[in-house]
Amino acid sequence: MLTFDIHGAQIQGARRRQEDRFGIRRIGGLTIIVVADGLGGHPCGDRAAQLGMNAVFDYVEQAVQQGAVESRTDMLVLAIEAAHKRIRQTAGRHRDPDSGGRCSGMATTLVVACVSPDLDRLHYACVGDSLLLRPSVDDIEYIAGPEGESNWVSSAAGFSLKVVECNETGIPIAAGDKLLLATDGLLTVPMTEVAEVLMASDTAEAASYRLLRYVEEAKREYQDNATVVALYVGGK
Repeated sequence: MLTFDIHGAQIQGARRRQEDRFGIRRIGGLTIIVVADGLGGHPCGDRAAQLGMNAVFDYVEQAVQQGAVESRTDMLVLAIEAAHKRIRQTAGRHRDPDSGGRCSGMATTLVVACVSPDLDRLHYACVGDSLLLRPSVDDIEYIAGPEGESNWVSSAAGFSLKVVECNETGIPIAAGDKLLLATDGLLTVPMTEVAEVLMASDTAEAASYRLLRYVEEAKREYQDNATVVALYVGGK
Protein backbone atom coordinates (compact mmCIF):
# COMPACT_ATOMS: atom_id res chain seq x y z
CA MET A 1 0.00 0.00 0.00
CA LEU A 2 1.26 3.43 -0.91
CA THR A 3 1.05 6.53 1.27
CA PHE A 4 1.12 10.14 0.10
CA ASP A 5 2.58 13.28 1.62
CA ILE A 6 1.03 16.17 -0.33
CA HIS A 7 1.41 19.88 0.26
CA GLY A 8 0.62 22.95 -1.82
CA ALA A 9 1.43 26.65 -1.54
CA GLN A 10 1.40 29.76 -3.70
CA ILE A 11 2.60 33.36 -3.99
CA GLN A 12 1.08 36.28 -5.85
CA GLY A 13 4.33 37.61 -7.27
CA ALA A 14 4.11 41.03 -8.92
CA ARG A 15 0.61 40.53 -10.33
CA ARG A 16 -2.42 42.57 -9.25
CA ARG A 17 -4.45 39.47 -8.44
CA GLN A 18 -3.86 35.87 -7.52
CA GLU A 19 -5.17 34.01 -10.57
CA ASP A 20 -3.81 30.58 -9.60
CA ARG A 21 -5.85 28.02 -7.69
CA PHE A 22 -5.00 24.62 -6.27
CA GLY A 23 -6.89 21.94 -4.40
CA ILE A 24 -6.30 18.50 -2.87
CA ARG A 25 -9.36 16.37 -2.19
CA ARG A 26 -10.10 12.80 -1.14
CA ILE A 27 -13.01 11.39 -3.14
CA GLY A 28 -13.83 7.79 -2.33
CA GLY A 29 -10.51 5.99 -2.31
CA LEU A 30 -8.93 8.49 -4.69
CA THR A 31 -6.84 11.56 -3.99
CA ILE A 32 -7.36 14.22 -6.64
CA ILE A 33 -4.94 17.15 -7.05
CA VAL A 34 -5.83 20.13 -9.24
CA VAL A 35 -3.66 23.11 -10.19
CA ALA A 36 -5.22 25.87 -12.29
CA ASP A 37 -3.74 29.05 -13.74
CA GLY A 38 -6.14 31.69 -15.09
CA LEU A 39 -4.92 32.93 -18.46
CA GLY A 40 -3.19 36.28 -18.51
CA GLY A 41 -4.45 38.59 -21.23
CA HIS A 42 -7.94 37.19 -20.78
CA PRO A 43 -10.50 38.63 -18.35
CA CYS A 44 -11.35 37.17 -14.95
CA GLY A 45 -8.54 34.65 -14.74
CA ASP A 46 -9.12 34.12 -11.03
CA ARG A 47 -12.77 33.20 -11.59
CA ALA A 48 -11.89 30.92 -14.50
CA ALA A 49 -9.34 29.06 -12.36
CA GLN A 50 -11.79 28.69 -9.47
CA LEU A 51 -14.62 27.54 -11.73
CA GLY A 52 -12.34 25.10 -13.52
CA MET A 53 -11.03 23.55 -10.34
CA ASN A 54 -14.50 23.23 -8.81
CA ALA A 55 -15.87 21.64 -11.98
CA VAL A 56 -13.12 19.02 -11.97
CA PHE A 57 -13.84 18.06 -8.37
CA ASP A 58 -17.60 18.01 -9.02
CA TYR A 59 -17.23 15.76 -12.05
CA VAL A 60 -14.95 13.28 -10.28
CA GLU A 61 -17.19 13.16 -7.21
CA GLN A 62 -20.23 12.42 -9.35
CA ALA A 63 -18.35 9.75 -11.33
CA VAL A 64 -17.18 8.03 -8.15
CA GLN A 65 -20.64 8.16 -6.54
CA GLN A 66 -22.23 6.67 -9.66
CA GLY A 67 -19.58 3.96 -9.94
CA ALA A 68 -18.66 5.21 -13.40
CA VAL A 69 -14.87 5.18 -13.05
CA GLU A 70 -13.88 2.56 -15.64
CA SER A 71 -10.77 4.46 -16.69
CA ARG A 72 -9.16 7.01 -14.39
CA THR A 73 -7.50 8.76 -17.31
CA ASP A 74 -10.78 9.06 -19.22
CA MET A 75 -12.41 10.40 -16.04
CA LEU A 76 -9.81 13.16 -15.72
CA VAL A 77 -10.03 14.09 -19.40
CA LEU A 78 -13.82 14.29 -19.15
CA ALA A 79 -13.46 16.36 -15.96
CA ILE A 80 -11.38 18.92 -17.86
CA GLU A 81 -13.97 18.97 -20.64
CA ALA A 82 -16.65 19.57 -17.99
CA ALA A 83 -14.57 22.47 -16.66
CA HIS A 84 -14.33 23.91 -20.17
CA LYS A 85 -18.11 23.80 -20.58
CA ARG A 86 -18.81 25.33 -17.17
CA ILE A 87 -16.44 28.24 -17.76
CA ARG A 88 -17.94 29.00 -21.16
CA GLN A 89 -21.50 28.75 -19.86
CA THR A 90 -20.75 30.99 -16.88
CA ALA A 91 -18.49 33.61 -18.45
CA GLY A 92 -21.19 36.05 -19.55
CA ARG A 93 -22.72 36.25 -16.07
CA HIS A 94 -19.60 37.72 -14.43
CA ARG A 95 -17.93 41.10 -14.74
CA ASP A 96 -14.23 41.84 -14.54
CA PRO A 97 -13.66 43.95 -11.39
CA ASP A 98 -10.86 45.84 -13.15
CA SER A 99 -12.54 46.79 -16.41
CA GLY A 100 -16.20 46.35 -15.51
CA GLY A 101 -16.66 44.34 -18.72
CA ARG A 102 -18.07 40.87 -19.05
CA CYS A 103 -15.84 37.87 -18.36
CA SER A 104 -16.47 36.40 -21.82
CA GLY A 105 -13.26 34.76 -23.02
CA MET A 106 -11.97 33.86 -19.55
CA ALA A 107 -9.96 30.64 -19.46
CA THR A 108 -7.58 28.60 -17.34
CA THR A 109 -4.90 25.98 -17.62
CA LEU A 110 -5.48 22.78 -15.66
CA VAL A 111 -3.25 19.96 -14.53
CA VAL A 112 -5.03 17.19 -12.64
CA ALA A 113 -3.52 14.12 -10.96
CA CYS A 114 -5.14 11.09 -9.35
CA VAL A 115 -3.55 8.57 -6.96
CA SER A 116 -4.78 5.91 -4.55
CA PRO A 117 -3.05 3.69 -1.96
CA ASP A 118 -4.00 0.46 -3.74
CA LEU A 119 -2.54 1.27 -7.16
CA ASP A 120 1.10 1.94 -8.02
CA ARG A 121 0.25 4.35 -10.85
CA LEU A 122 -0.48 8.04 -11.12
CA HIS A 123 -3.07 9.13 -13.68
CA TYR A 124 -3.13 12.67 -14.99
CA ALA A 125 -4.60 15.04 -17.56
CA CYS A 126 -3.39 18.50 -18.51
CA VAL A 127 -4.33 21.42 -20.76
CA GLY A 128 -2.25 24.56 -21.14
CA ASP A 129 1.25 25.21 -19.85
CA SER A 130 1.04 24.15 -16.21
CA LEU A 131 3.44 21.41 -15.23
CA LEU A 132 3.69 17.89 -13.85
CA LEU A 133 7.33 17.06 -13.09
CA ARG A 134 9.33 14.16 -11.65
CA PRO A 135 12.97 14.74 -10.62
CA SER A 136 15.84 12.31 -10.50
CA VAL A 137 19.34 12.74 -9.11
CA ASP A 138 20.67 14.48 -12.24
CA ASP A 139 17.62 15.38 -14.33
CA ILE A 140 13.93 16.31 -14.32
CA GLU A 141 11.19 14.64 -16.34
CA TYR A 142 8.45 16.76 -17.90
CA ILE A 143 5.48 14.40 -17.57
CA ALA A 144 3.05 17.12 -18.66
CA GLY A 145 3.47 20.71 -19.77
CA PRO A 146 6.02 22.41 -22.05
CA GLU A 147 9.75 22.28 -21.53
CA GLY A 148 11.23 25.74 -21.03
CA GLU A 149 9.39 29.03 -20.60
CA SER A 150 6.10 29.33 -22.46
CA ASN A 151 4.57 32.74 -23.18
CA TRP A 152 1.62 31.63 -25.30
CA VAL A 153 -1.12 29.11 -24.62
CA SER A 154 -3.13 27.89 -27.62
CA SER A 155 -5.52 25.63 -25.71
CA ALA A 156 -7.14 26.00 -22.29
CA ALA A 157 -10.33 25.25 -20.41
CA GLY A 158 -12.79 27.94 -21.48
CA PHE A 159 -10.82 28.92 -24.59
CA SER A 160 -10.23 26.80 -27.68
CA LEU A 161 -10.00 23.45 -25.86
CA LYS A 162 -8.21 21.27 -28.40
CA VAL A 163 -6.03 18.52 -26.97
CA VAL A 164 -5.96 17.35 -23.36
CA GLU A 165 -2.53 15.87 -22.63
CA CYS A 166 -2.60 12.53 -20.79
CA ASN A 167 -1.22 9.00 -20.65
CA GLU A 168 -3.91 6.36 -21.11
CA THR A 169 -2.39 3.90 -18.65
CA GLY A 170 -0.94 6.44 -16.22
CA ILE A 171 2.66 6.41 -15.05
CA PRO A 172 4.23 3.96 -12.56
CA ILE A 173 5.01 5.31 -9.09
CA ALA A 174 6.70 3.72 -6.11
CA ALA A 175 7.74 4.55 -2.56
CA GLY A 176 10.45 7.19 -2.69
CA ASP A 177 9.11 8.97 -5.78
CA LYS A 178 8.71 12.74 -5.62
CA LEU A 179 6.52 14.65 -8.06
CA LEU A 180 5.46 18.26 -8.51
CA LEU A 181 2.43 19.98 -10.01
CA ALA A 182 3.02 23.68 -10.70
CA THR A 183 1.97 26.73 -12.66
CA ASP A 184 4.40 28.34 -15.06
CA GLY A 185 5.31 31.01 -12.50
CA LEU A 186 7.74 28.41 -11.14
CA LEU A 187 9.81 28.69 -14.33
CA THR A 188 11.65 31.61 -12.74
CA VAL A 189 13.66 28.90 -10.97
CA PRO A 190 16.02 26.80 -13.16
CA MET A 191 14.76 23.24 -13.44
CA THR A 192 18.08 21.93 -12.12
CA GLU A 193 17.38 23.77 -8.86
CA VAL A 194 13.77 22.52 -8.80
CA ALA A 195 15.04 18.96 -9.06
CA GLU A 196 17.62 19.54 -6.33
CA VAL A 197 15.02 20.97 -3.94
CA LEU A 198 12.60 18.10 -4.51
CA MET A 199 15.28 15.46 -4.09
CA ALA A 200 16.84 17.06 -1.01
CA SER A 201 13.67 17.94 0.91
CA ASP A 202 12.35 15.42 3.43
CA THR A 203 8.71 16.50 3.23
CA ALA A 204 6.33 17.89 0.62
CA GLU A 205 5.73 20.94 2.80
CA ALA A 206 9.43 21.75 3.04
CA ALA A 207 9.85 21.38 -0.72
CA SER A 208 6.89 23.57 -1.63
CA TYR A 209 7.91 26.46 0.64
CA ARG A 210 11.55 26.25 -0.40
CA LEU A 211 10.65 26.38 -4.09
CA LEU A 212 8.50 29.46 -3.61
CA ARG A 213 11.22 31.12 -1.55
CA TYR A 214 13.58 30.64 -4.50
CA VAL A 215 11.00 32.29 -6.79
CA GLU A 216 10.74 35.28 -4.44
CA GLU A 217 14.50 35.57 -4.03
CA ALA A 218 14.92 35.88 -7.81
CA LYS A 219 13.07 39.24 -7.55
CA ARG A 220 11.85 39.17 -11.13
CA GLU A 221 10.17 42.50 -11.93
CA TYR A 222 7.12 40.97 -13.58
CA GLN A 223 6.97 37.77 -11.55
CA ASP A 224 3.85 35.76 -12.34
CA ASN A 225 1.68 34.06 -9.72
CA ALA A 226 3.40 30.83 -8.74
CA THR A 227 1.77 27.72 -7.32
CA VAL A 228 3.31 24.37 -6.43
CA VAL A 229 1.91 21.12 -5.07
CA ALA A 230 4.53 18.56 -4.04
CA LEU A 231 3.56 14.87 -3.96
CA TYR A 232 5.86 12.52 -2.06
CA VAL A 233 5.15 8.80 -2.28
CA GLY A 234 5.75 6.52 0.68
CA GLY A 235 4.77 3.02 1.76
CA LYS A 236 6.07 -0.42 0.87
